[in-house]
Amino acid sequence: MNIVDTAVAAGNFTTLVATLQATGLDATLADETSTFTVFAPTDDAFAMIDAATIDLLAGQHRRVKRDFAATCGAGRSQFQSPPTR
Repeated sequence: MNIVDTAVAAGNFTTLVATLQATGLDATLADETSTFTVFAPTDDAFAMIDAATIDLLAGQHRRVKRDFAATCGAGRSQFQSPPTR
């Protein structure tokens, strides 16, 4: 299972997956010949940002790709939400 499939299966990364799809990064992360670790916000984190800002960022593909690349690293992929308090 690649990192995109893992995010979809987790069920709480729908905003992230939609953004990856809009920017084409889903194809990069679906490459099963590469491994990635992604520190990704859950839908709960995105819910703290107003919809207009998310829509604005989703339209800025170059910026999203640059910022997303900063959250990725080579290595094994695993999604894990931080513990709740």
